[in-house]
Amino acid sequence: MAVTHNPAGFTGTVDQVDEARRFAVGGGGRFRVNSSTDWAVTADGATARTVNIAAGMAAACGVVDITTATESLTFAANVGGSDRFDAVVATFDWTGLTITFQVIQGTTVPPVVVRTGSVVDGTKINWLPGLRYDAVLAIIRVRPSVSLLAPADLYDSRPWGSWSRLSVTTATYRDFIDADINATMRESSTGTSYWWNGTAWGLASTAYADGTGTSLTLTTTPTAPSGVATLTSLPAGTYDVDIHAYFALSVSTAGRQINLHLYSGSTSVYTTSFAVPTASTTASRNHADFTRITLAAPATLTLRVSADGTGGTQAVSTNSIRVVPVR
Repeated sequence: MAVTHNPAGFTGTVDQVDEARRFAVGGGGRFRVNSSTDWAVTADGATARTVNIAAGMAAACGVVDITTATESLTFAANVGGSDRFDAVVATFDWTGLTITFQVIQGTTVPPVVVRTGSVVDGTKINWLPGLRYDAVLAIIRVRPSVSLLAPADLYDSRPWGSWSRLSVTTATYRDFIDADINATMRESSTGTSYWWNGTAWGLASTAYADGTGTSLTLTTTPTAPSGVATLTSLPAGTYDVDIHAYFALSVSTAGRQINLHLYSGSTSVYTTSFAVPTASTTASRNHADFTRITLAAPATLTLRVSADGTGGTQAVSTNSIRVVPVR
């Protein structure tokens, strides 16, 4: 059976809808602002539930827009009992040939994204090149019965830079950044880099956490000393993990086994052990190990300590977790 092709790009066959889809599907053409200051969203310190959008230039799906003045948007009051998360978007509309800034109201979570279909849903974020594309500029937390928005209520979601190497101020809501597969994104506030695998943003750079630790009574139950290394909000993915701790031990029984546990949330994902050869009040030990783990969902990693029996204490001074993403 012969296949019918519907090309876009040859002379005489391109209309505005074809052009938008060609940019989006062909790569390098979803959304980005020209620089870190273009279309920046800030809280208005004088007007209730209002943000200001700076002038600037941006492009989405082959359409470039330049604004020359600040525009303001006001959010509906939150009369509920929980924080509400709304989206500030720049809507590229191929039906009306317009670009407008607007608010798409969420609930206790931001509005969901529509990526497929031919029907626009005004209650959602539409990523439908050639029909309507809602470029997310920021996610805004609207607190119950609060008038003025604070800077901490704004989560900047504007990408800038090259199409394959994006930058953002904060990656808290990185799922609202539309990117090509294998594109990388650097969070300028932390220096952390991520990469888009077509489904989710995975970690692209090494991440680490250092802890201090305090004295802890040895028990058979894995326990985290105060100040122990904790690596928070690690994206789903596969990682090579190095763990390290320096122990100053006081044990009354020779051969006591000390266990260093790596926890993901409340679940132990790896345990490494060593034995104290003699009873001592001054035994010290540097212990390090290496493993590979896979996280099915974002998680927090931390270290805990246990022993094969009770009695004695240990002090953890330096300790660390270091993860390298496996791509």
